[in-house]
Amino acid sequence: MEAYIRGLIPNLAQLRDMLGAFVQMYCRIAAPKFFFFFYPNRRGKACIKKVLLSHCLQELMELHQESDEEVTDTEHEQVENWFSMTSAQRVYHMFLALDKDMNRTLSKQELREYAAVTLTDIFIERVKN
Repeated sequence: MEAYIRGLIPNLAQLRDMLGAFVQMYCRIAAPKFFFFFYPNRRGKACIKKVLLSHCLQELMELHQESDEEVTDTEHEQVENWFSMTSAQRVYHMFLALDKDMNRTLSKQELREYAAVTLTDIFIERVKN
């Protein structure tokens, strides 16, 4: 999925000017949304038909439109698109703020600090296992 998204970036008007150093991180942020919805029970496969007909793919494809010329999106609406550059940068900065030991992963303790301790211990245990 990351390779597919990486291949789309040059064709998506709102992403084509992305710095090369951020492309890999962008793909790592964008791909999990597909896996969350289309990779049930970690079976090792996703239904391509469901992915192609999904709202997720439609949202990603919205980035084909020129941000200033063809679309009258406000910055707020761009943030609502999970795949927008604004959203990806926000997620990345949140991750960096949580990754206190800077090892590029979040420990259980670092995860507990997310959004003023809104995640339960049970959730954290399941995510980290």
